[in-house]
Amino acid sequence: AMIRLIQRGWLPRLTRFTNTISLIGVDDVARALVAAACLPSEGESLALRVTLTDGEAYVIHEIDEAIAQHVKRTTNGRHPSPLRLPAVLLFAAAAIAEALEKLRIFRSGISLRTYRSLTRDNVFDNTAACEALGFAPSTTFYAQLPAIIDAMQPRRP
Repeated sequence: AMIRLIQRGWLPRLTRFTNTISLIGVDDVARALVAAACLPSEGESLALRVTLTDGEAYVIHEIDEAIAQHVKRTTNGRHPSPLRLPAVLLFAAAAIAEALEKLRIFRSGISLRTYRSLTRDNVFDNTAACEALGFAPSTTFYAQLPAIIDAMQPRRP
């Protein structure tokens, strides 16, 4: 949702948040699920709980910068907003967006959960997944970002 809003020029750039988050690509999730489904079980169902990540810790403002740079290159010269959104305004905007969505007035995909995700560290360890499943991430967010943004470009008939 944020990338879409940035592409349209509706979302100012984020405050330079320095917190870090973990991410994982959908293809890696699918590979891990297949690996888990193929684990041998001895007559009983196997309960396995692991955390999946691509093993990187991403800084929020660096993600914002990468998105802005790619959007700038792929939208025929349209630049993302030069304004930076102060954290307090981001909180207010997320609260308003959540309220509008609950009232079924406007659907943006932005909520207070989005705000919390952007302002708190959310870094996880994937060692258990790597050991239990033989899992090794095949890509990173930055490697996948061009494909993510390109897939969100409006299709022309």
